[in-house]
Amino acid sequence: MRIKERVSVISLFVCYIFTNLLFYNVIYRDYVNRNIFFITGFLFITEMAFWIFIFSLIRREERLKSSNINPILIPFLIGVGGTGVGRVLLNSSLYLNDLLTVSTPFIYFIGIIRILFIFSAFSFFFLALDTRNILLTVISCLNIVVSILIWLDFDTNISSAVRILMGLLGILYIVLLKERTIYQEEKNEKNSV
Repeated sequence: MRIKERVSVISLFVCYIFTNLLFYNVIYRDYVNRNIFFITGFLFITEMAFWIFIFSLIRREERLKSSNINPILIPFLIGVGGTGVGRVLLNSSLYLNDLLTVSTPFIYFIGIIRILFIFSAFSFFFLALDTRNILLTVISCLNIVVSILIWLDFDTNISSAVRILMGLLGILYIVLLKERTIYQEEKNEKNSV
């Protein structure tokens, strides 16, 4: 991974931490619904990008085959995306929240997405164990905690604080990424061209 790529990924992870800090403050401040919509929408976008980059970094590990990642990646992103959309819809407007919570099919849909998120978080844990990287394993353990908190409907400041810690560990992972892996990638890029 080149320096430009590292800086761009670290800046994305900083945006992920920043949006979680904003979401953390939603409980303590009386924001207008429009601001809550933008905060949760931006959190949804940065969370999806965070996990896409984490999975792309795992895909670069030489010990793993990409065929092991694909069955985990798609349900995981569906779970993260579904919980993000649910967060945007349920937090942005009290009227919309009341309409959605009286709809039984929507309640089942949100529940199924949250169960999928828990299942895929455990799958990601076993994938992180295969990488033999302690930071990815800790990130996956914290993700299991976040998915259980979301399932228990505690998607508030507690889960936001855990996601901030995950973002900090992601930055640490990027900073401590082995130079051997970087040189190996550059050799592979030169050989493929």
